[in-house]
Amino acid sequence: WAALRYCEGHLHRINGEANIKRREVVAGQRALTNAVAAFREAAELRPGWPDPFLGLARTFVYGLDDLDRGADALEEAQRHGYVVTDRETAQLADGYRARGNSLVRSARQLSGLPQETDLLTRAAEAYREALTLYSKAINFADVPRNIRLTQRALDDVQRKLDELSQPNT
Repeated sequence: WAALRYCEGHLHRINGEANIKRREVVAGQRALTNAVAAFREAAELRPGWPDPFLGLARTFVYGLDDLDRGADALEEAQRHGYVVTDRETAQLADGYRARGNSLVRSARQLSGLPQETDLLTRAAEAYREALTLYSKAINFADVPRNIRLTQRALDDVQRKLDELSQPNT
């Protein structure tokens, strides 16, 4: 039963990500919630099995934009004996890049307010963490392209922070 629930978790995850890409957000969220439930049940049915936690990590990072829970799931997989590969390292880096992008969008909405600087500072930290992780998985898939995108985003944020720190004249 554990393997069946694990497979169902991936099917729900795949469907959920596809729904969200098609802007069918409600259906996507429902499928991703079902994926989380299936992966958790698989983990309960086969204690010590790291694979359901890898499914959870991907679901949280890419589907639900919840980097913290994704990182926790990956740590749980490691506690069950999984050795992290470049794939998971790049996955976490993608999550930090997405966090940075989200913080930048929020900062734009608060342009001119004191919170803008805080959000941009946090975005820069997220981008730096993404770059650190990407550098550990340099040969994986789109990592070189993602490094360029992340570095460009960090440079933009840093320029904006520099502008905001200049006294108005």
